[in-house]
Amino acid sequence: MAKTLYDAMKKTVERTLEGVPLEIVSISNGESVNEETGEVSKFVRVEVEVPKGFDDLSKCRFQVKIPDGKLKVTETQLEEDEYIAKFSGLAITYVDNRGTVYFKSDDYNVAKVGV
Repeated sequence: MAKTLYDAMKKTVERTLEGVPLEIVSISNGESVNEETGEVSKFVRVEVEVPKGFDDLSKCRFQVKIPDGKLKVTETQLEEDEYIAKFSGLAITYVDNRGTVYFKSDDYNVAKVGV
């Protein structure tokens, strides 16, 4: 299959954001059901914001699903302090017709800002 500009843009964004400390905006557990098999898959959804200093990506917000992930910080903790997340295995899984970009990650680490 020939490489496309779209594929190159996806790879560039994934490579740029992999391992970068991103500000956690919200975090929650979720689940989805495979319509064909009825199998339930659990995941963690983390909404993050790219810090300043990343040119056109600065201040962009997006959500990342971590299949079979565990909450590493609670919403209550997010209300009290600021936390960052670093993702490993970050990948764009889908871009819808409105331009919403969907991400998944193999895992993530969380740290309190200023600690």
